[in-house]
Amino acid sequence: MSAVQHGGALPADPMSLAWARHLAGPLPLKAVAAGLGCPRDSVEAELGALAVAAGVRGRSGVVARYVLAGHLTAEDFPPVADGLMAGLSGEERLLLRLLAGTSSRAAIGVELGIARPTAGKRLAALLDALGVWEDHEAVALGCLAGIVRPADVVPQSAPAVPPAPPEHLRELVDPVLGALTCGRAMVRVPRCEQPDLGTAIAWHADAGRVLVVVPPGPTWSATVTAFAEQRRERGATVAVLHRDEAARPAIVTPLDVPQVTAASAVLGCVGSTLPGTVIVSPRGLEIVAEAYRRARHPSPYDLIVALDAHLPDVAERVGRHEFCPPGRAVLWLSSTPVLTSVDRDQAEGVDPDRTGLLVAKLTPRQVVAAGRMRDYRLMAAALPPGGSRTGRLATLVLDLASTHALSRVVVHCATSVVARRLANEIIGSPGPDVQAQVLPRRGRQREEVLHAFTLGTGPLQVLVTAGQLPPGLDADALVHAAANHPTTHTSEVVEAALIPGRAGARELLAVAADGAEDGTWPALAELTGAFAALDPDLRTALRRIREERPDDGWNDLGFALPLADARQRHRAQAVCAWADTTVALEMHRTAARSRLVHGQERPDFLSPTGQRLGAWMDRRRHTQRTATDGPSVLRVGGQPAEGRRSLGRRP
Repeated sequence: MSAVQHGGALPADPMSLAWARHLAGPLPLKAVAAGLGCPRDSVEAELGALAVAAGVRGRSGVVARYVLAGHLTAEDFPPVADGLMAGLSGEERLLLRLLAGTSSRAAIGVELGIARPTAGKRLAALLDALGVWEDHEAVALGCLAGIVRPADVVPQSAPAVPPAPPEHLRELVDPVLGALTCGRAMVRVPRCEQPDLGTAIAWHADAGRVLVVVPPGPTWSATVTAFAEQRRERGATVAVLHRDEAARPAIVTPLDVPQVTAASAVLGCVGSTLPGTVIVSPRGLEIVAEAYRRARHPSPYDLIVALDAHLPDVAERVGRHEFCPPGRAVLWLSSTPVLTSVDRDQAEGVDPDRTGLLVAKLTPRQVVAAGRMRDYRLMAAALPPGGSRTGRLATLVLDLASTHALSRVVVHCATSVVARRLANEIIGSPGPDVQAQVLPRRGRQREEVLHAFTLGTGPLQVLVTAGQLPPGLDADALVHAAANHPTTHTSEVVEAALIPGRAGARELLAVAADGAEDGTWPALAELTGAFAALDPDLRTALRRIREERPDDGWNDLGFALPLADARQRHRAQAVCAWADTTVALEMHRTAARSRLVHGQERPDFLSPTGQRLGAWMDRRRHTQRTATDGPSVLRVGGQPAEGRRSLGRRP
């Protein structure tokens, strides 16, 4: 690591290096001068010149700079017992970081909120535990152990070369930085891109203190690793979880990042004014807020980064002062921003009063082109007739695997009970050897099932789940057989399946499995709605086809929605089904038109797809039967099956 990366240009000529080694020794300055046979004023003058050139103050800062630059190594300092530095408490680590910036016991006491004599006693105990006599020796040992970072020595230090985000993300950096000057920015990018963009923005914004909010789950470890790696020069990094979350074995934090569950431990790791990075779960925000209230001299965070900002836990807690400490700027990152249900087509589901305007977005198509996500085909498949629903679904899964040469299939069910029944049906079905397992929600068994699915040697691996999926499963197909799930829930499952597990993974076959005996397509509605929520271009195409060319515009849909079954009827069903997933917006539009035409709202108005408000609020239905003297008239997506002229706008 070059010396010029931290602060000013560090003198590295032979004379300067020789003085640095003299200053790193265990002797006080008076003894150093006596040993060199020169006046003490000369030694202090050389120390002052090196401090000015290095941009630091005092002997500890000079020694720390030369250690961090690699000019001083462990051989220049007393040996330390194995495990001693790793066993230091959070308070002792914080003392080392404070000591690197100043040797004043009074200043350290003010930072910690304790008296000067108490600060002196704690520092004396720390030096005794490390087996050294001088402050600079303790700081040097902290630098060698990675406890003291460059930003602790030179607060404005930063790597000369910024972390370069992937090329397809670079054009997003400037507009986001411009929006953050006003305090808030909302960016729409797929989940797999959020850590890279967040770290790049944090560096370019020159943020010393950063708070990162990320839900605990499959992306927790990847996010912690990304921020710890990119910000290792900018002070300590700590992960904060609620006690219940920390006890879950599925949430894994990298070993080099301390994980805490108490406010005092947060202060012990990152202090109240020192640069650092706090990565926290939504429930852990209360712990950080409590640590902020406990701090003697709290300072706002330079940047708060909220990942998966569309999730209620993240959006609500980051936006409320009792849960989240103050920040000078807040960056909202989301793949499916559904923070409000009002005017979704104009504001992309963003609440400007909370997040600011949507300043940049990256579509999945661009991420697919960059090799970070997989392309997909959408298919509507009706369950075969006869037998129970799980038996028919098992037959459909086996038929799909045979027809499309699938070897790894993920089936998303409505409940865990249905998932277990389906796995038993697939295992008990006649035919080739099939391995089917239910994915547990948590625990060590979940990891074992995922490992078996990834490395399975059988001709067909089937993974059945009713919950969330980890990213990068490398499945050939996702069969969606659930209903009555929020769009955000289904979009998380879809997005996890779209992240490639290995290089060269083929496109994902996304299949909506429905009964369709009465014309209902609830799984197709959810799956199409999930893709439309993730891909703004697809949503725009669906809306244009449905509203502008309801009768003859189906052919253009093939370019936006790559249906495996290209029949016009299935294309129409996909658009109608998706329209019902946005029925909340349609209700607002119809109510506005009703007020203009009739002067008042109708008590039970219709959406443009024919869905009645009362029926929608009672249960999610995507078809209606008209009661007549004869048999019921079958409707598809709220429209008569034979003629879909009613797809146009209704008054």
